[in-house]
Amino acid sequence: MKSPKLAINVLLRLHRMGIKPFAVFDFINKKIEPKEASSEESIQLLTDYIDWLPLHFQNHECDLFKLKKLQITIWADLDNLFPSKKIKSSKFVSVHTITLWKAEGREEQKTKITQNENISNKSLEDLIPEF
Repeated sequence: MKSPKLAINVLLRLHRMGIKPFAVFDFINKKIEPKEASSEESIQLLTDYIDWLPLHFQNHECDLFKLKKLQITIWADLDNLFPSKKIKSSKFVSVHTITLWKAEGREEQKTKITQNENISNKSLEDLIPEF
């Protein structure tokens, strides 16, 4: 799955530009903010999820047309990485997401996820390669 690589690369690029590594993907309005986060990789990530949504909703017997809001905010503190004890040539990055969604006739829902990703020092410098 490419999406974790793409998402982390979006954050790494923002950080390199001196911009807080924080991006919002709005899947209903097909927008990415801040505008500096809009890149080939972030657009690919947005498109991949939009293309996947109909299958996901079909598998869960849900009506995609009742979805009124779907936003994922992702960020990481790339200035405070912590070293891996087992792999000396890598560091851990805490990646945080908040997903906001709302279906017609329902209250807005929020899901928070934080995950520690072990990323090689080379990838932190050169971005994560696509395989």
